[in-house]
Amino acid sequence: MIGGAEPHDWVVLKASNTQPVTLELARRWQTSGMLTKKFFGVTRFSLFLPGSAAWKATREGSRQDPDTLHAYLYADERINPRLRIFRDYALPIYAGYAAKHNYTHIVLYSDEMPEKWKAELRAITVLYPFVVLNSEKEHAMSARPIMERKMQEAGAESSAVAWFRVDDDDLLSADYLDQLDRHTTGANRGKGVSFGLGYLGLYADGKFSDYRELHKTMLAQGQAFIGAYDAETRKLSFPKAGNHRISDRITPFIIDSRSPAFLWTQHAGQDTRAAGGDTATVFLEKYKAASASEVGKLFPTLI
Repeated sequence: MIGGAEPHDWVVLKASNTQPVTLELARRWQTSGMLTKKFFGVTRFSLFLPGSAAWKATREGSRQDPDTLHAYLYADERINPRLRIFRDYALPIYAGYAAKHNYTHIVLYSDEMPEKWKAELRAITVLYPFVVLNSEKEHAMSARPIMERKMQEAGAESSAVAWFRVDDDDLLSADYLDQLDRHTTGANRGKGVSFGLGYLGLYADGKFSDYRELHKTMLAQGQAFIGAYDAETRKLSFPKAGNHRISDRITPFIIDSRSPAFLWTQHAGQDTRAAGGDTATVFLEKYKAASASEVGKLFPTLI
């Protein structure tokens, strides 16, 4: 038995975006600690990728020029709020994940980032040793090789592995990883997870306020993917992850909206605002107000 399931329950039919979990591999998991789980969070911290279609910041026509994009990405008024939100509001919550789970948070950044911001990121790794920095260009759009290398360096056993994405200016709830842990099983290998219930919050003048309720699936905040590490082959496999809004067109997804799992920050320096979207205040007015005390129970750094 593997976590209460017979080996045949672990077999996943081969699809275009995943490898099959064979009976042989399931049996290896059974005898080599498959119940051990590893979690990775991934944050792309203002990557310098001129011409990329992945972000509003790089799709904007006026910022196709590398010099213009560089000036926009690394301006004090854009980086300072992100750095403070990530360092002072998000990471203390994620430290709770590391205390309870086998957890590493990978921060992807670009060598083109000004040195003063690199120094701030390095300082974060001193405060939070579970944070790992990486500026390798070849891994800017996929952190899987970095995760695989970490598993290999740790001499990891065969195990279920999940990774999730979260922006530098958003927050995940204190129990987010507990929620993801429930879905991180061999039976769910090859699936994505979208947590559809959360909050919106206004960040202005260095603090959060004006919380709103939000129920929306396939957002980037905490979108996760369940895979596995095979200690024998030393390979890590995950389902494909594309544009977060349509990832369910290439990968089967679990939708879980039972508990709030994220806080989507609204602030003046967002790329959405810069691209001509509604102001943060106008956007928030579209949603039902949420109690600050209720939000604070799941996001203790906001209290």
